[in-house]
Amino acid sequence: RPYQVYRRRLGNNDPDEMLLEEKDELYWMGISKSLDGKYLFIEVSSKETSEIHFLDLTDPNANLQCVAPRRLKVLYDVEHRNGRWWIESNVGGLPDMALWAAPANAHCADEWQLVTDAAGVALFEGGEDRALSAITCFQDFVVMQGREGGLPRVWIAAMDGDSVQTFQQLLFDEDAYDAGVGTHYEYDTRKIAVAYDSLVTP
Repeated sequence: RPYQVYRRRLGNNDPDEMLLEEKDELYWMGISKSLDGKYLFIEVSSKETSEIHFLDLTDPNANLQCVAPRRLKVLYDVEHRNGRWWIESNVGGLPDMALWAAPANAHCADEWQLVTDAAGVALFEGGEDRALSAITCFQDFVVMQGREGGLPRVWIAAMDGDSVQTFQQLLFDEDAYDAGVGTHYEYDTRKIAVAYDSLVTP
């Protein structure tokens, strides 16, 4: 299992620096980078519990920090946009993932707040009616994937600073289909790639 992450500084012969080691064999480790390129994320997770660490990539001397320490049977994942974490988590014993936001600080669990629309209604409150499975943050909008009414769904939140200006679901003509958001590499864009197919539409 992956259980260690090292940092290698290019251009010198210094030994690699171990950033993190996970000794509990229940937990696997993986790395990713925020789409805006500002943070490296290290996820340590089991089937029921997760913990995210982050490294500021704009500071070559930055130290690894933790978004929120692991809590038994609490899963969470993190993206970054405009100085804030966007977090999907089942914290509080929720049956599904809710959508939270907080300042992009370490140990910020007490600052998580549900993301709401312009009317103050939570976009994803972790209930069984609307399930959240992934979020992708762009400069001017946030894309969310999940399920509702038994079908995969894609929603787009247009942002005004840190506030949700509009929240819309992508609509398709067919009654039954599969749809999902593709991989993206550009943070400042006005377009997204969506994969779609059904029993009659390849």
